[in-house]
Amino acid sequence: MGGCRYQLNRRDQIIEVDDGWLRCAKEAGDSDLLPARILRRSLWEFIADPRTRLLQGALLRKVRSTRKPIRLPFRCDSPEMKRWMEMELTSSAGGEVDVTTSVVRSEPRARIACLAPHESRSPAEILNCCGWCNAVQVGDGPWQEVEELLCARPGWPASDDSVELRHQLCPRCDATLVKASS
Repeated sequence: MGGCRYQLNRRDQIIEVDDGWLRCAKEAGDSDLLPARILRRSLWEFIADPRTRLLQGALLRKVRSTRKPIRLPFRCDSPEMKRWMEMELTSSAGGEVDVTTSVVRSEPRARIACLAPHESRSPAEILNCCGWCNAVQVGDGPWQEVEELLCARPGWPASDDSVELRHQLCPRCDATLVKASS
């Protein structure tokens, strides 16, 4: 998986995606990410966590007001692959924002099924996953790499559908995004 680019209008609607986006959507097997299903939709329909929405909104306001590019590292993992990436936000005079992502490095891993999206689950536990760095947390436990969690809790989870995956920001990424957006 390589990087991709998408463009937002000044109302934060996705108005353009590149071939990289299409390739990524196909590789992920997610037809909900195909251009016909996302173009003219608001970015905010795709970000569930309120804190992530708040900080992403602050980043968009900053890049629009300063017209200076913002570059941030982030993770975009799949159940089979770790991906360290970079995001660059740039703004035009009309208020459009180009978001370009690029893979800095990737590393295959044994499939971690509880990270795969599922249509339905009957969760016994909630797995918080940082939407920026992909660290995970169970309950009030520490934020850590999912592999560390699995080593510390052999046999967990009992089944792939016994875990509800919730995206939010870990404290470290929250602080990074606050700093970047101010």
